Amino acid sequence: MLELQRVPASYRDSSGFVFVHNNNYYRYLSPEYMDTYRFFMESGLYGTLVQKGLLIEHEEADEIFRERALPGRFLRPRQLTVITYPYEWSFDMWKDAALRTLETAMEALKKGMLLKDATPFNIQFDKGKPVFIDTLSFERYTPGTPWVAYRQYCEGFLAPLLIMKYVAPELGKLFQLYPDGIPLSLVRKMLPRKAFWNLHTYLHIWLQSKISTKYKGGPGREENMSEGRLLTLLNGLKQYTASLNRKREEGASAWRRYYDDCHTEEYYSYKKERVLQTLQSLKPSSLLDLGCNTGQFSLLLQEQDCRIIALDADHSCVNDLYRRIQQHQIRNITPVLSAINHPTPAIGWSGEERSGLTERIKSDVVIALALIHHLAISGNLPFQKIASWLAKISQHLVIEFVPKEDEKVKLLLQNRRDIFGDYTAAAFLREFEAYFTLVDRHPLRGSIRELFIFKRHDKIPG
Repeated sequence: MLELQRVPASYRDSSGFVFVHNNNYYRYLSPEYMDTYRFFMESGLYGTLVQKGLLIEHEEADEIFRERALPGRFLRPRQLTVITYPYEWSFDMWKDAALRTLETAMEALKKGMLLKDATPFNIQFDKGKPVFIDTLSFERYTPGTPWVAYRQYCEGFLAPLLIMKYVAPELGKLFQLYPDGIPLSLVRKMLPRKAFWNLHTYLHIWLQSKISTKYKGGPGREENMSEGRLLTLLNGLKQYTASLNRKREEGASAWRRYYDDCHTEEYYSYKKERVLQTLQSLKPSSLLDLGCNTGQFSLLLQEQDCRIIALDADHSCVNDLYRRIQQHQIRNITPVLSAINHPTPAIGWSGEERSGLTERIKSDVVIALALIHHLAISGNLPFQKIASWLAKISQHLVIEFVPKEDEKVKLLLQNRRDIFGDYTAAAFLREFEAYFTLVDRHPLRGSIRELFIFKRHDKIPG
């Protein structure tokens, strides 16, 4: 029997699993799921979902494994180039993922099927939009059946959205501690009293927090629930989710105005020109923009055939970039919300179920602009540690050095003792040349900063 290299996260569903073969991802469907799969295809649900951009498309791949005597069916989904997890999403990314899940559930019901799994992990962002990725999450609808994924939707989508709305947008990270869903009893304690003035919040959070998972009552859980009532529930959840707006982020606008404050137009224009020229000469197929702010430099390659990950720790900046991606239908940029000095770790069973950020962001080229002083001074990270980490994720590095005489560095040191005697351009270059070869360096006009272009040593593994 064929030995399949299962993806560590794919073990929960007896209907099949995802595995890797020749560096491609495949989905195996067990014989027990074949009747459901045939109905899924013949009912037209698959075609409708793909046509509407709700589900990742696949091709049947039985021919590849014909010589391996394994029952069932093999699918090869269209391969994704970026994997993100919900706790790396901004508010509007999470909200759009929630709406896609509900739209998928509603389309399924129209075709006589039920979405049995509503975890946010079944959504990925592809070509700028959220898309459902789990073909095994559908089952035949039996009249009178309640929505089995209702509570999962409340804990996995509504709970984080409401916490981000009423408490703080950064608290979407709480999902990292509760990857199976944030307990509604905890959500009820965290939300202000005024939140429950909304009837939907009362029904889907407060009331559900009072109901045991073993109890069949409550919205979405009634026995003998008609198809009409089920569709009404999904429509109501969709309207309620769409009405949610993020909490106003006080102080976050300072990062949005980063290139307006204390910087000359000459500096900004020349820096964009230099970075663009460098990227055009390198012709990367993948780019990582660390500390991307609102994506000014990621957007330089928005028309290119290049996969771009734009990463920043500021929720406001990431959310603004995501909204711009939606507005202008940009297809090659994926925003990621994460701190570089505290990157998302691997979590889940055996520490392998959800891979760490470092494994998922490796790219041909990394740009790190106006960042080194934050890592070295605010984060107390030695140049050596920064250089060794960047060498793990990049072949080429475009990095801006901000000297201690720069106004932004002076601001960082304003209320702390200067213990950074080795924070110099010479020390920076010495430590980075242990991992990279210096290709070029450019003083940035209108400032005292410099742009360095490095290539990783061949002997350094990526």
